Amino acid sequence: MGKGADFERYIAKMLGKWWTNGERDDIFWRTSQSGGRATIRKRQGKGTKNQDGDLCATDPIGQPLIDKTTIELKVGYNGWSLKEIIDKKHKCNTQLEAFFEQCEREKDSQGKQCWWLITKQDRRELLIFMNHEFWKWLKPRISLPEDVSLIFILHSKFGYIHVMNLEKFLEIVKPELFYENK
Repeated sequence: MGKGADFERYIAKMLGKWWTNGERDDIFWRTSQSGGRATIRKRQGKGTKNQDGDLCATDPIGQPLIDKTTIELKVGYNGWSLKEIIDKKHKCNTQLEAFFEQCEREKDSQGKQCWWLITKQDRRELLIFMNHEFWKWLKPRISLPEDVSLIFILHSKFGYIHVMNLEKFLEIVKPELFYENK
């Protein structure tokens, strides 16, 4: 899989299929300049609705996810591993902390409580990191199967961060949850 834009398109299609139970892959797409347009406008004191983060809804049926969650995507960045974090007693490294800081900044700029960080390192599986606010919202709404082998909790300067395999997450979490009372 390529870098940056290719990865964003891949994840946008994957989330679209998840959102529509495999029927469509065009629900989400890359934000303008991968969030760059919103950043430039913020510097000018202007807002840009739904353009923070790396993905936006291109069809209104996907808006409940975007209204709840800022989504950031990172591919490559092989300077860290979960094993390294475990070996360091659950402490995040600087690169991950920078990603979490970006997620926090993006969610705050849109007045949201939740963010996701989806990552893919070379020859590793897709991971989803989510802030504790999202996990607190999600946990009472799902039932975790016994075979979930990766739900890992990190402690960062932004609080607890929950991590799991993205494919497993998409199996467990149903899009209908986002249509419920927020």
